[in-house]
Amino acid sequence: FEKKWVQMMELNRLIAVDGTEEKIEQTIREFETKKLIVFKGDYTGVDPYDPTDTIDLKEGYAENAETSAPAFHYVLDNVIEIY
Repeated sequence: FEKKWVQMMELNRLIAVDGTEEKIEQTIREFETKKLIVFKGDYTGVDPYDPTDTIDLKEGYAENAETSAPAFHYVLDNVIEIY
């Protein structure tokens, strides 16, 4: 957000439920103030090709810290999908 590499798309108000715009604005503020970090949480990642290569995301993951292109090859455990 700080370098404008990532931006939120315009909200389609025709299909959005009440409160969506406020939630989006709150989430953007959290990204901008670093209260919400995409690659941080109570997760552990495992490289699917090398199970000895793991990453703990409790402290966060700095994307591009060691590469020139975005790279995240870990499969996260304890992520629950809700449909």
